Amino acid sequence: MDLNNGDNVYIHGSYLNDHDIVEGDLVECVVVPNHAGKREDTRWRCISLKHMGSMHDHIETVVQEPVQVEPEVPLEDRVFEVFEENPDTCFTSREVCENVLDQKGVNNDVRDILRKMHKDGDICMLRIKTKASNKRGTVLWGLNISSFGFNDVEGDDEEVEVYEN
Repeated sequence: MDLNNGDNVYIHGSYLNDHDIVEGDLVECVVVPNHAGKREDTRWRCISLKHMGSMHDHIETVVQEPVQVEPEVPLEDRVFEVFEENPDTCFTSREVCENVLDQKGVNNDVRDILRKMHKDGDICMLRIKTKASNKRGTVLWGLNISSFGFNDVEGDDEEVEVYEN
């Protein structure tokens, strides 16, 4: 008979005391149908048992070493690393996003960081327009003016606008 289906078995207290059985112990029982008036509550009763050990004896204690999680580098730092690692290179916003996030397309958070870094003077921005009426144009980002192929000469702070006809 298999009692894994949830049936209860009545075990008289004397069996428990005689064999020092406590909760969590494993026992092998000989069971018979319970007395007629008690079968509705407990279908089976134990007439003999053998102590087989404790289920706690079979539980292994596993201590896991703490996992060292590297702190995530802030997005702004990852964006700046692109320029530090490539000081002589200019990038479109899309290229910076792809380098930092390993995904295609432009991410608004990265674009905002680029604008803030430019405003703070950490990187340079070059806007190229095909016509004066073209408000959007193409924007390139670089660590300094030499990233765009220009000479980085002191005192050469004038803004240059280049238009193609």
